[in-house]
Amino acid sequence: MAALAFRPLTPRDIPALRAIGEYVAPLTWESDSQDAHPGVAQQVLEMLGQHARESRRFGAFVDGDLCCALTMRPQVIAYRWDVVALCAGSGRHPVSAEVATDVWASLLEYGIAASGSLGAKRVFAVAGEGTPAAASLRSAGFETYAHQMLYTATGVPEDAEPLPGFREQEPSDVWSIHQLYHHVTPRPVQFAEALTSAAWELPQPTARERFFPSRRQATQTVLETIDGIVAYSRITTGKHAARVDLLVEPAIRNVTARFLSHSLALAGVRNDEIGVVIPEYAVDLCSQLERLGFTFVTERVALVRHTTAPAVVYERFAGPVVEGERVPKGVPSYFNIQTDSCAGAPAMSVSSTGKRMER
Repeated sequence: MAALAFRPLTPRDIPALRAIGEYVAPLTWESDSQDAHPGVAQQVLEMLGQHARESRRFGAFVDGDLCCALTMRPQVIAYRWDVVALCAGSGRHPVSAEVATDVWASLLEYGIAASGSLGAKRVFAVAGEGTPAAASLRSAGFETYAHQMLYTATGVPEDAEPLPGFREQEPSDVWSIHQLYHHVTPRPVQFAEALTSAAWELPQPTARERFFPSRRQATQTVLETIDGIVAYSRITTGKHAARVDLLVEPAIRNVTARFLSHSLALAGVRNDEIGVVIPEYAVDLCSQLERLGFTFVTERVALVRHTTAPAVVYERFAGPVVEGERVPKGVPSYFNIQTDSCAGAPAMSVSSTGKRMER
């Protein structure tokens, strides 16, 4: 009988990883097929696992042959990870969508346990409703906390009319932006995202950005009135593309188009492809985006999963062992074993019947 095993991928698995591509599911707004199959040099560096922001890859093996792979990435904010991509199927191991869903669910549970052992408290993903990836995520314990819509545009006309109160963010604005977030975001979403004020701090400039300020990758702007900060944007630029994060007070959403136009001009975004993700609870922003030439692309569900990290129990506090007792699934533990890399994570095996592994 064929056995299914899971372990972190190493540079030796790169040839097998590049052969997998029958089913590829990007699970963040920024990810695409390049996240599932990056260049060989990039994969080698990431699989060495020496830096906290590098992607981590895990694989499912049938009798020693790679059949499915999972890519995860720590966020800049501590204790949060993203599920970047899932892939399955190759010429040697073709799989159906149903089989991929079952194996992905087990592989996700292994990746969640590995991320929890490295300090992650929450793992996030986005997926199309009704897709095999969404079914796998829910089987692994992920829960939906919001629906999100992606709008894109290529270039935005610059608004020449001044906007009073518009300026770049200053370090002292962090608390006010956090209060704006609490005001415009429903409480269930706040509990799911669990953001702290660090989410809106100004990023530390890189060495290249210190010498070339015009090449900075993130620009953060605010709109301030007598009532405080009523709008905020973070524009992250990449290679011919830009991503916009937006918070706007409902009372002034009629100036969202002007605020966004000024923010993009300040960030130096001209003819690049611009993407904005709008949650369902801020759907009234969509008409303002359409005024600037943005068009709706797709809708996905945002999901979150709490990790269950290994607990450290000291002998003098340990109670009697109860046969068959286990920690409830999905309950977060704040006692975790710190390690330098996932490379030392033990392999885990289950039978080929498609059942998820027990923790």
